[in-house]
Amino acid sequence: MTVRVGAENLMDISFVDRLNGWAVGFDGVILHTTNAGRTWKLQPGPGASVALLGVQAISSTTAWISGGPAQGYVARTLDGGATWTQELLPGDPLSISAIEFRTADEGWAAGYIGVWHRTV
Repeated sequence: MTVRVGAENLMDISFVDRLNGWAVGFDGVILHTTNAGRTWKLQPGPGASVALLGVQAISSTTAWISGGPAQGYVARTLDGGATWTQELLPGDPLSISAIEFRTADEGWAAGYIGVWHRTV
C-alpha cells in the first residue's frame, strides 16, 4: 500500500542514504521508502496501541523503531521491514522516546525512567 505523505501523524524519520528511509508515528505507523521519499509504503507494525516515537535506519534492510505507551516498545527489522522483531526490555517498564543504534546489534534506547543498552 502506498500512502500520501502527510496523511499520517509522524514523529520521526531516518534515512540511511539518499534513497532508503523509514518514518514512524502514532497508531503504530511504519512507512518505508526506497526512492528518496517519492513514494512511501505502509509496513506491518505493532498496531494502534503503540505510538512509535523513534526510528534509526542502519542499512537499506535494517532499522530500529521505538515507542510506548508506558510498557515501552523496541523492535528491529533485518529484511527491509517485511517483519519486525520486538526486543524484551528488562526491569521496570520503559516508555522509549529516543533511540540511537550504530549497528544492527548494538545501540541505546532511552525513556522516561531509564536507558537500555543492547549489545551483541
